[in-house]
Amino acid sequence: MTEQATATVLHANQPLPAYQPEFTIGQVTGYATSDDGMQCVLRALTPEGITFMLIVPTVQIAAVIGGLNAAKQAAAAKTDIEPGASAVFMPQRYETIRTPAFDGVLLAFDRGSPSEQIIGLDTDAAIRLGQDLRKQGKAATRLILPERDITTP
Repeated sequence: MTEQATATVLHANQPLPAYQPEFTIGQVTGYATSDDGMQCVLRALTPEGITFMLIVPTVQIAAVIGGLNAAKQAAAAKTDIEPGASAVFMPQRYETIRTPAFDGVLLAFDRGSPSEQIIGLDTDAAIRLGQDLRKQGKAATRLILPERDITTP
């Protein structure tokens, strides 16, 4: 058996992947769009002072935001919380958004800030949420969770 016959070929008849640099965003320094609106650019600065740009097709922006928000929520779930306690996200402001790109209602908390959270609800869920919030806001009794404390900042 030859040496080549026993070797594992990682690329299996596919071209080698392009070089994939990794940067950490230290600060967002700007954004822009192409003249035709098909590309969006996010300009950022690394903690080391390197300027880089992330170019995303406009049609992929919602997917990128969704992916980042999912990662943000996964990271929040990993934060250290005292046993038996739940962290409470307490936004300073909110807004509801309707857009042709989403068939439902977007509920945005602290939009434009580092703590921004955007939640998409279908129309029925948005109506039920509004009804439940109104009902709980007027309720004389409070929910008691005997085995779990709710911690607020």
